[in-house]
Amino acid sequence: MFGLFQKAKSVAKTIVLGASPHKLTANEERAYWSESNSLSADGWITPELRRTWRNRARMESNCNSYARGLILTLADICIGTGARLQLLTEDEEYNSTVEQEFAAWSEAVNLGEKLKTLRKAKCVDGEAFAIVAKNPKVNHPVKIDLRIIESDRVTTPFAKIFQQVDGIHYDDFGNPVSYDVLKEHPGNLIHNLFAKTESIPAEYMLHWYRQDRPEQSRGITELLPALPLFAQLRRYTLAVIEAAETAANIAGVVHANGQDTSTQELDMSENRTMELERNCMNVLPVGWEFSQLKAEQPTTTYSMFKREILCEIGRCIQVPANIILGDSSNYNYASGRLDHQTFHKSIRNEQNHCEKIILFPLLGMWHAEAVRQELIQSYKIPNISSRFARFYWDGFEHVDPIKEAKAMNERVHAGFTNHLIECAKLGYDWEDVLRQLAREQELMRKLGLITKPKDDSDESEESDESEE
Repeated sequence: MFGLFQKAKSVAKTIVLGASPHKLTANEERAYWSESNSLSADGWITPELRRTWRNRARMESNCNSYARGLILTLADICIGTGARLQLLTEDEEYNSTVEQEFAAWSEAVNLGEKLKTLRKAKCVDGEAFAIVAKNPKVNHPVKIDLRIIESDRVTTPFAKIFQQVDGIHYDDFGNPVSYDVLKEHPGNLIHNLFAKTESIPAEYMLHWYRQDRPEQSRGITELLPALPLFAQLRRYTLAVIEAAETAANIAGVVHANGQDTSTQELDMSENRTMELERNCMNVLPVGWEFSQLKAEQPTTTYSMFKREILCEIGRCIQVPANIILGDSSNYNYASGRLDHQTFHKSIRNEQNHCEKIILFPLLGMWHAEAVRQELIQSYKIPNISSRFARFYWDGFEHVDPIKEAKAMNERVHAGFTNHLIECAKLGYDWEDVLRQLAREQELMRKLGLITKPKDDSDESEESDESEE
């Protein structure tokens, strides 16, 4: 009776959990779902878990060539040579002055390289932090600079208190108010366990991370789903190398071929090994044979397995196979275009996120400081936002530039797009392109390389003469 009760209880529990009785009793199934929980985002992503995932991702990025190449490629494609500012106000002179000064300041603080560092930190650590502060060494009238810090330093070295998540203080509406930053990295050899922290107001802290769950306050490494796959790829590679070394070495077994070997002078005790000399032919007694061990590992299986694992690694960060492999030999034109369309959309979204989190807040603080330094005139606009300004990035190179140029020309003439949109896709400022084109045409006319276009009156006179 007690056994029937226990069985009914197990079946009821199985129905509640939504699994079959056979799968519920399997140890592998229970182990697989053992990490599932109903914790909140911040309750699940504890500082200890983030630290463990972050350290493993850093190790892979430092020791795995595929992981390092993937991170560098993402930063190079997403950030490129940096973002260029283009103002869209009605005052052309004001727009040109601000764009030139912002470009000079960006070069002085090496903004492009710092954005790349932030993007790499966001991929590996899961989040990137930068403090906006004044740097007297900046070679520009505006002394604002970005001080990039590692996510390890943004933490609270004591117990969690109300309205605080591991170094971030919030108000009643969930807005960040301030950040607690350790004055030294906790990984330093001389780190003090009771190190002091400084409080950074939220308006001067740029926190860039991907929010995967509602109410998530801190980011986790973007390589988290791929960390076990990197380990499997490494294990499989080592196994293949070991098999190849076994096949290359002289390793084998000595066995009798069925003849009477009792009288032969050969000690075949258990676990007996024989050392074979190099460049020598060894002769075995009559009745004994030697067979070499063979590695049953075809090379095609290795390449197929490696490709599948790397493709699965690339899916968690939306990278196509030919980019993570660094090889497009199996691609044709259509498949390459199709895979890269999705990848380019994810890059555009990442760039828009960078503009919202990093560039526009930074531009607002830079603009206020430039006006205070009387470097530019104050312009009566509510704020520097996407309505009055935009950033354009490096364009994506087309596989067939002739086809793309024809399609671009047809879109412009049909009125479906304009020079601003098309030039932004290529990473150019449309005003600079048109001005440069006008200067080139004027110089070509002066040099006699092109003639002045004829007026309609000249064409009518030529037609009259031809009729006479």
